[in-house]
This record gives sequence, C-alpha cells and structure tokens, in this order.
Amino acid sequence: MTRYFFNIQSSSDCVEDNHGEEGALLQAAGTRAVESARELLPDLRDSRHAAQVFAFEIEDEHGRLYQRIPFTLAGTISPNTGAGQVH
Repeated sequence: MTRYFFNIQSSSDCVEDNHGEEGALLQAAGTRAVESARELLPDLRDSRHAAQVFAFEIEDEHGRLYQRIPFTLAGTISPNTGAGQVH
C-alpha cells in the first residue's frame, strides 16, 4: 500500500500533511481530495478567501507529486463520480 499525503497549496502558502493516509489506488486518493475540498469550500467562502487559489497536491512518501486537484473542481463535480481520475 502507498501512503498518500494531501498537502494544501495556495498561491502563497503550503500546509503539509504530516500523517497521510494509506491506500492502494490513486483514484481513491483523488476522490478523497475532492471530498475534502468540498467540505472546506464553505469555510473559504465564509472567510472571503478565493477558492481558486487553493489545491490539494497528492504526494507519496517520497515526495513525488501524483495529482493536483484545485478546490474549484470540488464545486463542479457531483459526489461519487470518479473524481479521482483527474490528473
């Protein structure tokens, strides 16, 4: 199993995920990132931060970047539609 890390990147900052989650499929990690972004979108709107400057960057334990998923994508994809296929 691969450990995936879900770092949150903005235009000026990065919040690193120091724990990560184990998973066998990159698609599942992508789906998890979209679901998490969907949960965070209301907080960004309430704080007047622009969602378009935020993205999840999914990396493995070696720091290899596998996917970059903009938060704005979470607002355009219906839940459970295979969002993890985004590259």
